[in-house]
Amino acid sequence: GGRARPYDAHDEGLLHMYQQVRGHISSVWITLLPVSSDPSCKAAKTEGHKHDTDVKKSGKTHKLGSPHTHIFMAFMAAITNMDKVPAAHRMFLGRVLKFDMEKGPLTITESVLAFTVEDAHK
Repeated sequence: GGRARPYDAHDEGLLHMYQQVRGHISSVWITLLPVSSDPSCKAAKTEGHKHDTDVKKSGKTHKLGSPHTHIFMAFMAAITNMDKVPAAHRMFLGRVLKFDMEKGPLTITESVLAFTVEDAHK
């Protein structure tokens, strides 16, 4: 065989692109339209701001993970406390969140690539 060519920036770009393609293929996009005063929206926004503040305090080596995971977890935790969500669903979500937190580095929600809460109208 021939000599292997050295690894270069082009290879890095291709690897990054393939990673993004895999993420898009494996993702499911769901859009929720709750009222902005909904407790789940407030919890998610609060967590997003908290994560941003914590990252700024810790610097680039923060090791806090993606803000999307934290926002998602806050949103789901708020849903488990809402009376309008059926009790069986709240109990299931509570178990999922408890399992996730006990197992360490966000085992279930590590697949949450993007989760944001935005106001539709200001």
